[in-house]
Amino acid sequence: MRNLAGIFNESRALARGGVGAVMGSKNVKAIVVRGSGLVKVHDPERYQRALQLAFRAVRMSSETTLLNQEGTVNILEIINVMGALPTRNFQRGQFDAADNLSGYAFRKHAWVKDYACFGCPIACGKYTRPLEDGTVIEGPEYETTFAMGPNCAIGERESIIRLNWWCDEFGLDTISTGGVVGLVMEMFERDLIKSSELDGIEPRFGDAQAALALVEKMAKVEGCGEWLAQGVASIAEKFPEAQPFAMHVKGLEMPAYHPNAAKGTALAYAVSERGACHLRGAPLGELFSGSADPLSIEGKPQLFRDHQADKAVWDSACLCYFPGYGMSLKELWQLVTAATGFDYPAVKDFELVGERISTLARAINVREGFQRAADTLPDRNLNQPMVGGPADGHVVELAAMLDEYYRLMGWDANGVPTPDRMAELQLANGK
Repeated sequence: MRNLAGIFNESRALARGGVGAVMGSKNVKAIVVRGSGLVKVHDPERYQRALQLAFRAVRMSSETTLLNQEGTVNILEIINVMGALPTRNFQRGQFDAADNLSGYAFRKHAWVKDYACFGCPIACGKYTRPLEDGTVIEGPEYETTFAMGPNCAIGERESIIRLNWWCDEFGLDTISTGGVVGLVMEMFERDLIKSSELDGIEPRFGDAQAALALVEKMAKVEGCGEWLAQGVASIAEKFPEAQPFAMHVKGLEMPAYHPNAAKGTALAYAVSERGACHLRGAPLGELFSGSADPLSIEGKPQLFRDHQADKAVWDSACLCYFPGYGMSLKELWQLVTAATGFDYPAVKDFELVGERISTLARAINVREGFQRAADTLPDRNLNQPMVGGPADGHVVELAAMLDEYYRLMGWDANGVPTPDRMAELQLANGK
């Protein structure tokens, strides 16, 4: 379960990349924290003022209002309209039953209660109505809805909710699990795998019962589940004919934005140090805020570079990205400096922190053998034109974007940070 196993805290999951498998390999079953002390900040008065400004910015944002009203699924309809909603294992970018899976539809027919993390004014979490057995879950989130829904051509909310619940109960990452199920469905329909190899399961697109059966096999690591649980990349090694449509980068299954319809996001997937990831600076605004033409590669390396640096800072501050739909990096800088006393004289110094983080992560990957050849995408993105929707006929012109991105970062043509750039960022000699 190198990609599928997650770490769970009540209804929330830390699941991407198989972190649960890492815990399991060390025989660590749980982490428990208890304390009674208070957390003191460097400048309480300035911190409270910064906190008030940040809260006000978040509450005034129309995007955070949508997150409150319709959860993360609020973006599904616009992503579908833009032709970037991965459908049938990324064969297409639009799903016929998208209206049934919108935030509005979930709010009207499935959700009964909002949920917020401690101190958050957004409350993007949603609890469902009880299933027939009385089970109530939080979610499904947008990524889960994509992975278990359109990616597998399943359009029934109740089926997606149950698949979400099973993954939570079994401790599985919904994105990677849905990626495996979608791949196996396409393999079965292409006659690349037989039901006898799947313990009698006949997984076709749209078949929720077959999806549930595959999830159970993976969770219990029994029968075909032993090799399915190793993830998309491993399955493609076992069945080489599936390589062209095995949707992963660096072994990590793809999230919910089709690269052919979002070129800046495509670059982010390819470059991310942990594989296909929408949380490493992917400029998703190109799809739902009109910040850039999603089908053009012009300016995307710079756009991604800027977003990547900002997101690295947000991660280091241990904050969710969603307040960033209202707050700017300035509000975050005010909070961090007041809380810690760290000497960042201006916001631009804070931005440099993000670039140092991204470059250091790259240097670690280079040390482990990852260079330009690993910064790639599946053949379905590079050489198979999209069919239908606004991105009809498009592939990802990755090489040109990589060249420009490496130049902007001060890396060589193979994606290795140069000694001069490492020294400029004060990363040379282990500093």
